[in-house]
Amino acid sequence: MLIYELFFVISVILMVSLSIFVKDVFNPVFVFVASLWFGILWAMLFAKKWDLNLSLLTFNVFVLGIGTFAVVGIVLKLLFERHPVESVQQFSISVKDWKIDLAIMFTFVTLIISAVTIKRLVPAASLADSIYLYRVKTTFWNMLVPFPSYLNYMRMLTYAIGFWFAYYLAAILAFKKRLDVRSLLVVVFSALSSLVTGSRNNLILFIMFFLFFLYFCSQAKNGWNKGIRLKPVILGILFAVILLVSFQNLADLLGRNTTSSPLDYLAEYVGAEVYNLNLFLGQHKVPLIDNYAGTQTFINFFKTFGRYWGASSNDYSLNLPFNASNGYNLGNVYTTFYPYLYDFGISGMIFLTVLMATISELIHIFAKKMFSGHAISVMVLVDGYIFTALAFSFFSNKFYEQLSALGFFEYIIVWLVFSFLLPTKKKSPMEDI
Repeated sequence: MLIYELFFVISVILMVSLSIFVKDVFNPVFVFVASLWFGILWAMLFAKKWDLNLSLLTFNVFVLGIGTFAVVGIVLKLLFERHPVESVQQFSISVKDWKIDLAIMFTFVTLIISAVTIKRLVPAASLADSIYLYRVKTTFWNMLVPFPSYLNYMRMLTYAIGFWFAYYLAAILAFKKRLDVRSLLVVVFSALSSLVTGSRNNLILFIMFFLFFLYFCSQAKNGWNKGIRLKPVILGILFAVILLVSFQNLADLLGRNTTSSPLDYLAEYVGAEVYNLNLFLGQHKVPLIDNYAGTQTFINFFKTFGRYWGASSNDYSLNLPFNASNGYNLGNVYTTFYPYLYDFGISGMIFLTVLMATISELIHIFAKKMFSGHAISVMVLVDGYIFTALAFSFFSNKFYEQLSALGFFEYIIVWLVFSFLLPTKKKSPMEDI
């Protein structure tokens, strides 16, 4: 079966990227390759259960896509990262308690108003049922159940605040070995606000943001000279196991009432994308013709700016049919390559992968160079945002969806304002002389 050969080839690419980025395992190349490798692993383990017969075309798509990203990233590293990055020994900024308290109150109020609004918009017996019905209506039935405009802005600010304080919290922990409880509350309330719409991905995104910043700050402190250390790896594996084990329970908590066994549920969530992409390529000749080229890849761009050519946001939706095989529900996710193939075919997929690798690798390189212990770098925040998108590559097209969304540019503006208004730079002893 070709799925075994695919797993072997991608494992080789993974090992090569690990050997090159062993001191920077959160580099875009390794994150992207590892994400898809993980999905392929689960697909291979469940290939017989799902009756997965991988086609040569699907095999070539994965090898070309993953290989292209790896090659581009490695070349850019060789071109732009020739000299070692200087270590950052001190983190000399702080945020006054009253400013953090205001952030805590704002994010908590946003959480409460969001929960009350969900109950009002989608009445049900419990909050969990309302959350589930809201998600079904907006995601699967393509029904518009809008929040009030003021609440949309509050939620955007809450996410931006949460991401910013995840960076600050990680920096305090990495440099000062201290857990800032106030900042943690901001992050927790921001993350919980994301659960109100029924999406677990945003909660995972907050966790990944924090882990990325913690790793980034730790490596910056060491001048990016230390490779993989055993203790963080073990802690990371334990955390991943806990997250995976609790993933189905979180779905049930949000009212989804899953019926699969925990192992089957994880496989369907992580590995079914390979099956679904293989089915899509077997049933369709790519690219598919649509009213506007790129509506699947840049869906958020069309939803945001479609009104300028007379279209409504409801005119655009992702074409993601649900699939099942041998009694297993395999969902409606197809990996990051699906929209590229749908919109632009094989050649377009390669071009978009090159562009994705170029953007993510250059931003990561410059984020490492611009990191400072005297300021919160917006470039590092953007780098973390891209990291979360690449980590979901096995799942869907988070990269272009997130980067073409209006919210991303709103985040950048808010981060710039926060980075100017919130921190108070501490004077060093030499500055007092």
